[in-house]
Amino acid sequence: MKKIFLLTVLFSLNTFGQFTDGATIPDFELNDLDGNQVNLYSMLDQGKVVLLDFFFPACRPCWDLTVIHSVNDISSKYGEKGSNQIKIYGINVWGEGAGTYSGNLAIPNINGVDASDQNFSRGDFEYFGNYKYLPQGSDYGTLVNIIECPTYLLVGPDRKAYNVDPEEMEYDAQNYFGVTLTKIANNLRIYVPEITTCSSSNTVTVFGQLRNTGSNNIVSARVKLMVNNTLISTQNLTFTGVNTTDESAGLPEFRFNNVLLDQPLGNYGKGPYKIVVDMINGVTLVNPIEKLIKIRKDNTAISASNLIVELQSDAFASDTSWIIYNANGDAVTQNQILQNNTTTNQNITLQSNGCYTLRLKDAYGDGIESGYLKLKTASNSLLFDLTMGNYNYENFGYDKFHSFSINALSVNENDTDQQTFLYPNPATDKFYLISTDQVTLQISDVSGKLLKSYKNVDKSNPIDISGLEDGVYFVSIINDSESKSIKLIKN
Repeated sequence: MKKIFLLTVLFSLNTFGQFTDGATIPDFELNDLDGNQVNLYSMLDQGKVVLLDFFFPACRPCWDLTVIHSVNDISSKYGEKGSNQIKIYGINVWGEGAGTYSGNLAIPNINGVDASDQNFSRGDFEYFGNYKYLPQGSDYGTLVNIIECPTYLLVGPDRKAYNVDPEEMEYDAQNYFGVTLTKIANNLRIYVPEITTCSSSNTVTVFGQLRNTGSNNIVSARVKLMVNNTLISTQNLTFTGVNTTDESAGLPEFRFNNVLLDQPLGNYGKGPYKIVVDMINGVTLVNPIEKLIKIRKDNTAISASNLIVELQSDAFASDTSWIIYNANGDAVTQNQILQNNTTTNQNITLQSNGCYTLRLKDAYGDGIESGYLKLKTASNSLLFDLTMGNYNYENFGYDKFHSFSINALSVNENDTDQQTFLYPNPATDKFYLISTDQVTLQISDVSGKLLKSYKNVDKSNPIDISGLEDGVYFVSIINDSESKSIKLIKN
């Protein structure tokens, strides 16, 4: 979907009227997500212009404006990795007294974890935003009189602040503070979506794009895949054409196939794997540009290989596509020609016993509006909805991924593991695990549809299945390093 259309919708949600333009803004001292203290006036006293993004994790327009690049590009152009003229901070203004809205849950919610299971998170703001976030900003938001989100306040060295539109940042900085924002040569922003693989897989395919945020055209760049400080692979990319304007939706993508996951993933799945650009147009960068990779291991397991991909397109279907990759990163099937504002159902057949990844892609980089992508069985049972999830949002930037395995739940009739991991089997109204370790447990039917899910289960927890009909089910037992699926008979 085209950016202008989206911004017209989103900014109509924000009156930009709560803070009086030209008033002196109060000071703050707040910690960022890493525990580092941030003081507003000390930055202003250094002559910096500061952009404050007031948001909260459940706010849909806040999420939309994070993933469609505008503020992130501003940070790349004029922030520490660019001309170093501006500082940007996201301030979470959800109420301190509400408990579930902030406190210990503020950080996981900002990182895309709906810690209270009450739809308090749209996605991982820290991962998709390339500026710092201050999780405990409710009191400051009240002090500044923030009544709608998102609100963007541009603050100058004179400590006066103004409501601004991120699309007009260059004009506003000049108009309000006489500051001319300038881009440096040979600069870019790395975009890597949330990458997925199957829970049992030890490899992943990494996709990414580069956005030119410098003052000159980019004809080449050196991209490295690293884990911590160890080089895994290098790609020397070349580009043709003009790509100096913001309307170029990123330079052509890069990818690294079959990346071996042999290191523990960091908090919320971010790092230690990362993309590093250390050379642009043949010039070695003094400060290489880095982006941690977020990797999620999906547990969706499907017993049938005949499936349906259902897509509802928006008014810009030519920007939209979907692709299914196998475990090697090879495309095995993709969408047919799509029409605007149309629902299409495409039948696909995949080979058994493999890990697959479904990718929803928007070439323009701002997701789709009022659309969705669903994977279903041949009998129309929903397996997962790639666009919506449990909490409705459509905009996702360039890409959204979900991995699933075919026949991962198949168990040999004589497999002794059925008696090694759980008992009794067959079971009537409940069963127990034998393991003393706490694990995640999921119960699915024969079509792969998830019926029940439990966290932190061990042998002391009886699993109640009295509400299930008699028949065959599959129990997935998942810990940090592996997963095991057992056939369960209820009678």
